Amino acid sequence: MKIRKILTMALATALTLGMTSSMLVPNTVYAKESAETVSEDVSNELLDDNKTVGTAETAGAATFSMDRSQMTEDQRNKYDQVLSGERFELKEGESVVIASDDEGVISIKCVGSSTDTNLARASWETSYKNYNIYKTILGKETLLATVALECSWYKNGVDGYIQNLKGTYTEKNSAWLCSWDDYKVALPYNHALWLNLVSLGSSYSIMLTADYNPFNETLSFSIGQ
Repeated sequence: MKIRKILTMALATALTLGMTSSMLVPNTVYAKESAETVSEDVSNELLDDNKTVGTAETAGAATFSMDRSQMTEDQRNKYDQVLSGERFELKEGESVVIASDDEGVISIKCVGSSTDTNLARASWETSYKNYNIYKTILGKETLLATVALECSWYKNGVDGYIQNLKGTYTEKNSAWLCSWDDYKVALPYNHALWLNLVSLGSSYSIMLTADYNPFNETLSFSIGQ
């Protein structure tokens, strides 16, 4: 898509020249309220026929058996983030602000959830959670991306565990690019993926987790920054 190539080239140039975010703001989709609607409509229309979608899974993640001494500093920080419990579990319709700047805020909203039981294997469950990511300026929301999570897990008290967490993003605005971080966490009770969200002058990392509670045999999804 031409507009995506232009954005990527512009981002690379900005990083090379060390341009400040204040210099880059006029090029973003949310530069002015009067221009926001036009930019959003064009972006969403272009992506209707050629949406950018990316998927990541925790199955086989190296951190299942990786010792802390084998991790980089960034990996240790992310690993500790998973275990710290400092994150948000959102019910359908709830949202949380994950970042802010001079123009507005980035938020993520839960828009749906469900769980299926495997009839052939009664203790196996598959749970789903769907989110929308927005940029809000002066009360006006622009949809940047959607994220769908799918988690397969085994419900059996302390012997239960998470088998896999799968995340799929769909970009909804060509001014914002998504990617999955290469680092993943796959522990028996906790799995995590990191979604990178980038635009000119802005970069955010969002932690998405699935957490199994062995005492009440439930699974929850949560958001971390």
